Amino acid sequence: MIMKMRYILPIALAPILFIPKIASASELYHQQSAQEQRIFDGVREGQITPDEFHHLEKREASVNAQRVEDLRKNGGFLTPYENQHLNHKLNKISHEIHKTRDSGWSY
Repeated sequence: MIMKMRYILPIALAPILFIPKIASASELYHQQSAQEQRIFDGVREGQITPDEFHHLEKREASVNAQRVEDLRKNGGFLTPYENQHLNHKLNKISHEIHKTRDSGWSY
């Protein structure tokens, strides 16, 4: 009985171990979606110029392409390093969106 548990337990726990990686990819996707909404809101409210819009969208597209490539390369999962790297890039873009929208200028 102990021998069976020794083999069954790792198989039963395997899906649980992969959930954080799946959630991380999903969290990145939702963070990116929220940022795109902030960009669109800034354009609609006149806080982001067309040039700034294209610049921010290009950076967002670059992060999305990297996320898709990383997921494809790893069978649908992100490594902790890839997750951290993409999260760092998204945080930098988020700061830039904030700085652009709150610059005090209205176009």
